[in-house]
Amino acid sequence: QIGKTIRDISKSTKIAGMSLDELNLKIGKAGRGFSQVGSWMKSHITLPVIAAGAGVVYAANNFQKAVNELGIATKTTGTETLKDWVKLARQIGMESDDSATEAVEAMSVLGKAFRGAGVNVETLKASLDFADATMLDNTIAAGILTKAMKGFGLEASKTREVADVLANVYATTKINMEEFGAAFRKSGVIAKQAGLGFKDFTAVLAKMVEGGVDASMAGTSLRQALGTLLEPESQQIKAMKKLGVGFNDLYIKTADGQRKLKPFLEIIDSFKKKGMTAAQALDIFGDRAGPALAALLDESNISLKEIRKGLDETGTAAKNAQARIEGLPGAFAELKSALEGVSLSIFGEGGAGKAFESLVRTITD
Repeated sequence: QIGKTIRDISKSTKIAGMSLDELNLKIGKAGRGFSQVGSWMKSHITLPVIAAGAGVVYAANNFQKAVNELGIATKTTGTETLKDWVKLARQIGMESDDSATEAVEAMSVLGKAFRGAGVNVETLKASLDFADATMLDNTIAAGILTKAMKGFGLEASKTREVADVLANVYATTKINMEEFGAAFRKSGVIAKQAGLGFKDFTAVLAKMVEGGVDASMAGTSLRQALGTLLEPESQQIKAMKKLGVGFNDLYIKTADGQRKLKPFLEIIDSFKKKGMTAAQALDIFGDRAGPALAALLDESNISLKEIRKGLDETGTAAKNAQARIEGLPGAFAELKSALEGVSLSIFGEGGAGKAFESLVRTITD
């Protein structure tokens, strides 16, 4: 029975839509830049050897595990939607240096955050580019993007724009992106309520980190500072008046007589013009938010305006992702992705996967 199952594995490659010659051609193509290796593989590795290879089985197994997780995360197990997403992941795996498994892993995060709306070619490529540009794991990168976007109420269609903003700040400052991502969760909602735009918000957090504020605390510090400006206590109002900062420096009167906080960067500019010191920042904003505000005023390294200006550059995530895979690293990434494609062609739906599963169950029963 085991022998019959092994023969089924070899035969089922025709069901997967690939002949032996086509598979060998595919492997040779995957080895572009490694012509000698590619030639050796084409002349020495036959289909039964590939099918039995532990690496091939391992890759197919990892892909299926990721697909299973995607189905659970998005409640699409067994649906045509999931099948379409799998096809999309395999397409990306064959057309880029990212593997199909990496694409599926990112899909799980995006799909869960945006209830399926985040799973499309543009959103997925933006997330994968961001991961490559910042050297992050794909799931971590997708998690940072979705937290930032959800905190500001941004739709999945804004993924590319957000990826570029964060790739810009990563390239121009010394932030730790994983820690930086936590700051969005801690202060994104109140920042939006206070009228702070996404780019301004990102620039403020980055400047705080550049000024020595721990990235994991920058979000909390900003939240407290905004809270003080929105609802200052009497002693804080007194301290600001002493500095020369009045109502018109902080607020705008709306048509219905209500007060509205001015753009945060304008407020910081007002504090700077009034000559606010670190001690005054501590007096007004307290022990935690005070040092963060002082960091925003410090221009000894890079100014807040310089950071903010740099965030307007577009295409950064894709450009920096490509730069990181120039030469040998890119060749290896493409080879790995293409070999995974061979594995999935053998063991994917309609291929040898079911036969091999039967073999494993026969052995273990």
